[in-house]
Amino acid sequence: MIKHVLAPLDGSVLAESVLPHIMSISLVLNAQVSLLHVIERNDKDWAHAIDPIDWHVRKDKAKKYIEEKAKPFIKKGLKVHTILKEGNPAEHIINYTYENDVDLVIMSSHGQSGISDWNIGSVVQKVMMGIPCSTLLVRASHTEEQVECLKYKTIFIGLDCSPQAEFVLPLAGSIAEHYKAKLVLGTVIKKVELLNHLPFSHEEEKLLEKVLDLSKKEAQSYLEKIKTQLEVKNLHVETRLGIHNNISSALMDMVDEVKADLVLLSAHGHSSEGRHSFGSMATSFIVYGNKTSLIMQNLPYNRPKPVQSILSKRGSKEF
Repeated sequence: MIKHVLAPLDGSVLAESVLPHIMSISLVLNAQVSLLHVIERNDKDWAHAIDPIDWHVRKDKAKKYIEEKAKPFIKKGLKVHTILKEGNPAEHIINYTYENDVDLVIMSSHGQSGISDWNIGSVVQKVMMGIPCSTLLVRASHTEEQVECLKYKTIFIGLDCSPQAEFVLPLAGSIAEHYKAKLVLGTVIKKVELLNHLPFSHEEEKLLEKVLDLSKKEAQSYLEKIKTQLEVKNLHVETRLGIHNNISSALMDMVDEVKADLVLLSAHGHSSEGRHSFGSMATSFIVYGNKTSLIMQNLPYNRPKPVQSILSKRGSKEF
């Protein structure tokens, strides 16, 4: 279960898109919240000696900023810890997750550098490659968010009929129960393909149809089973089943169709080998998705830190 939530803030409006989600998730789970702000040296700082007075002013401003952002959470009775560091943001975020038993990192897709053509910023990309825990990726918005409890209305759960994908169900149930949200279970079956450059014969087409029908019946039965388990808790549950050559694309279309405001996925499903932080489906939602997505890490926590080629080491200091 999630007991410790980390939220990196860089001082930008875009990064603060996470604030309502931090409030909503933490209140459901009564989790400890850590707000981390990293003072990063800019190009001018590296080219010239740092003015100690100017640096002290920047630290004081950063301290006041992070303490101000903690106030709404404290008022709600949550345990909040504020952290200031200087150096490489991605390095400090990753190190903090390893050293402080963080269960969930909540990040905005973009921050101080602004929204770009890429779906996530460079710091977010490095962090997601390196953290060993679950992550909630919030799509950045230029609108300044009020730090209020965000009441989710529709939660979409992507499933592939595997026990690994069901890892998200307890958390999804808790959030849906707390906010009386609708749960939508979505599964997509990939069309059967044969390595044949010639048109299929009548017999081959019949065989493919039979296999597809069998897969469809199994998936429908699976979704009904999960739906029944969740409805025992008096949750409102719907199911969606699709057939498509591109599973991730079809799932994203489902998310848009049901107007989900939160997507839950397991980091790894039935086809994942666990060699990377996220499987192909979770990676597709990170890179191409347009909705806030909570990806539950179902690999062991005791994985090694990323190699230094991913993160530039420029020292660490906490104050």
